[in-house]
Amino acid sequence: MSENRKLAATLAANVVGYSRLASADEDRTLAMLRAYRFSVRNCAKTKR
Repeated sequence: MSENRKLAATLAANVVGYSRLASADEDRTLAMLRAYRFSVRNCAKTKR
């Protein structure tokens, strides 16, 4: 599987779980979302 497809699959899985997590604990969910964004941005920077 290509790196782009792996990243897309990871992102899709995170989006699916987002609503469930957000309804359970909004503050924690937002903190996790920020951490995922940071990770994705760093990964994207290394691929350039």
